[in-house]
Amino acid sequence: MASRPRALRPQPFPSPTPATEPNQPLNDLNMVVGRPMGLGIPSASLPVEPSMELEPLVSPSQNSPTPKGYDFNLGSLKKIIRDQKLTAKVKPALISFLGIPPDSGQTKAVNHILDRYINKVKPPFALTPGLVGEDVTTAEGIEYHELVAAGFKSMRSIYISEVTKESSSAFGILSAFKQGLIEEKKLPLFDISVSQSSQEFENKQLNEHLIHTYQYLSAQESIPKKDTESLEDVEELTEKDQDYAKKLKKLLPEGIALVIMWDVALNKTVLHFLTALRGHLYNCHPWLFLDLQRDLDKLHLPPKIPRPTSFTGDGKEIRDGALLMKWRPRLHYLIRSCRLGETKEKKRRRVCTVFAKHDGTFNGEMQEKMDELEKKVQATARHIGVSSLLEEKIVPVNFCSAGQMDDAHQMDDDYSLRLNQKLHQVICEASYEDIPIAWVFLRSLFYRNEKCVIAKEDLEKMAEECGMDKSSFAGFCKFYTSFGSIFDLSLVDEKCQTVAVKPMAFLQLLDCLLYPSKELHKKYPIISYGIYPEEACKDVFKADWSLFIDALISLSLATKVAPHLIEAPADIPFNRNTMHYFISLSRTGQFNDALHPHSIHIITSINTPHVFRQVTVTKHLLELLKAPKLIPCKYFNRTIIKDTSTGTTITIVSHSPATRLDLDKPNSEVCGCIVRAYNKIADTCNVTVKYKFVKLCADEKISDVQSIPSSSYRILPDNELCAISKKPENDDSVLLQAWNKALVENEIKDISKPTGDIKATELADIADRIASVVQEYDMDVREVAKTLLGEENKEKFQGLKNDKRVNGLILLWYENQLSVKGGQEPRREFAKKLFNLGENLIANTIAKLSIDKQAEFKKTVKSKFENMAQELDAYYYHY
Repeated sequence: MASRPRALRPQPFPSPTPATEPNQPLNDLNMVVGRPMGLGIPSASLPVEPSMELEPLVSPSQNSPTPKGYDFNLGSLKKIIRDQKLTAKVKPALISFLGIPPDSGQTKAVNHILDRYINKVKPPFALTPGLVGEDVTTAEGIEYHELVAAGFKSMRSIYISEVTKESSSAFGILSAFKQGLIEEKKLPLFDISVSQSSQEFENKQLNEHLIHTYQYLSAQESIPKKDTESLEDVEELTEKDQDYAKKLKKLLPEGIALVIMWDVALNKTVLHFLTALRGHLYNCHPWLFLDLQRDLDKLHLPPKIPRPTSFTGDGKEIRDGALLMKWRPRLHYLIRSCRLGETKEKKRRRVCTVFAKHDGTFNGEMQEKMDELEKKVQATARHIGVSSLLEEKIVPVNFCSAGQMDDAHQMDDDYSLRLNQKLHQVICEASYEDIPIAWVFLRSLFYRNEKCVIAKEDLEKMAEECGMDKSSFAGFCKFYTSFGSIFDLSLVDEKCQTVAVKPMAFLQLLDCLLYPSKELHKKYPIISYGIYPEEACKDVFKADWSLFIDALISLSLATKVAPHLIEAPADIPFNRNTMHYFISLSRTGQFNDALHPHSIHIITSINTPHVFRQVTVTKHLLELLKAPKLIPCKYFNRTIIKDTSTGTTITIVSHSPATRLDLDKPNSEVCGCIVRAYNKIADTCNVTVKYKFVKLCADEKISDVQSIPSSSYRILPDNELCAISKKPENDDSVLLQAWNKALVENEIKDISKPTGDIKATELADIADRIASVVQEYDMDVREVAKTLLGEENKEKFQGLKNDKRVNGLILLWYENQLSVKGGQEPRREFAKKLFNLGENLIANTIAKLSIDKQAEFKKTVKSKFENMAQELDAYYYHY
């Protein structure tokens, strides 16, 4: 008998170096960490601890069959790839790091994880370091990292490294060997002399990737190989080889976790993509960061907009922060990000975590701040409707002391380790999903392919050759989109055929259009107005330009405009023989955010990013108006359209989350087109959008308005004007008449109440809190009645029992509010009443206290009523 294959006699390797951090057991697994490696499976001679004895490959019965050598060639690999019943166990996860600007610690958190789990340990069992899988890992506003974690029963541990181009499919394929080959008592023997000219797949890319994958697997020292002997020579293995085969079962990965990390900053492209993909990222875990010491008392205010740190190609500042966040409360901005983890198909719970960064010792005072923060976060989460997605407890983290193990910083270091424990939970607590090997193989092809986008029909043809039917292919696209590995944009818009197989490279190329270079501006001056000729798109996106433009159109970032609909500036070269695309967000001109007392505004529900609707409004108005012309404009947030049939010019100005509408010549027909345009937008949105047209009250001092939703306004249609509005200098009767007529003829389906209706439980909770303050400071409950109801309702107040008075007063106020015609939203009115009530109770009670207690009393009571008002109405600011 010929000698046994040498590769079945493994060379000894020492056991892996332990992780540098203390082991954090979770689900009986520990973390082993490493740099971007080749394959990285342990050697068969890896010693096993006595308490973790290897299970035999076959039954311990003496009559059990022994494993046989199995000639595993290219055809064998293709066969298991095409076998839809042969699956790999995979846990997918996307961890999205977001924070309140300018710095809440999310980037430090990402670096902390990478420092702990990458480049720390050089595993002795991998062949060679690999190149990180994605060749592009950053785009404007986002940084991307992709990790793979593999579980080995022999080590009772998880090995983590970055995904590489070389090993991107290896872990998944090997995890399937356990089911498809070794469980069948077969030992795969690789042929080390495979030919580069072998032809298994018709598709050249698939065939080349098959050869690459096979050669990469066979090059690993832990993989069994056959020499020149025939298969019959190795059918009966020696006792030593049998023992090796038994160990190999334990040494193959049980399954893998694919973990993608996004560090997300303020950026119009990224934010819009995340909004559009909401509901499809069903394996997303948002990790939200805020600065406990900086933000706690300012959560109801808009974030401090950081100074721009990046610039466009023509030297203009990138002012995405001013565009996206100027009007939103910082806590609402943060908690709304929980919606990234939403899904329409299955209800997810507790997948979003809030981290509170601090740089002090975690003592009693810090705990009080944490308790206060948790109350505010939970109240905001209930208001937005994401309570079920959010973990109840906030995690404190202190990166300043991470790694310090002296007594003074022991507790802080323990808190920093909670970040690591959360990563362990994401990897270990989720259930494995059994996915076909064909999915792993096809996805991994694009790590080595230069293309970052592909037409879905072309991708489906490749999938069919890999053995996928239509159902399996649909599952492939949904699965890999669910954690941001690819972007299948047909899930957002079924008419779009673009699949981004390299998300970061895709976003980076989009940035070339949304942040155009100086060279592009010079070659196509018209793009300064957000108008791109088709040639410019081809220059940027080359052969795949149509796929990129389809993506921009499907995501409402671009709309096609025929040249005859554009009134081009006389001094700008303009090609009237080609199609153009209007991309409003690419403009870098001045940001116009001035309010105007004689304008009409449209306000929508709080979760609608209004600025992104300028392109869509333009699209519909160009279709609805009789004789429209797009007037080029360089302003960052302004779009101008003229109806030449009526001579009316419409100016659309975004004040997220509201839009200002100016008409130089009020016309009910033009107003009707605008209303119908917004109705169409609402009808096509994948989420319910409530909206309304409003007119700022004439007595509103424009300079004091912090945001349009927080201002005083009247909802249209409304023919009744207050006395101030009827004064000649405030007369907008012609404008209102045109809008009223249009809104009567084109009814809005869902009138928006941005602050929402008040729930009975909220009224009861506030009544209890007010009663508690009144009792604690022995306040006069009649002041509550006077503030809420006024003197005219004194009789109703007198009839209430003492122990029910505050409750009864609030219910009476609410009943009165519901009967007010044309009033504001109840939450808005109640928030105003609560703030006034706090001021009145303080003024009515403070004289009873000694001078040394008055300042603290005023601060405490004011804070209580301000918190209640802010919980009710996110947009009710009072400085």
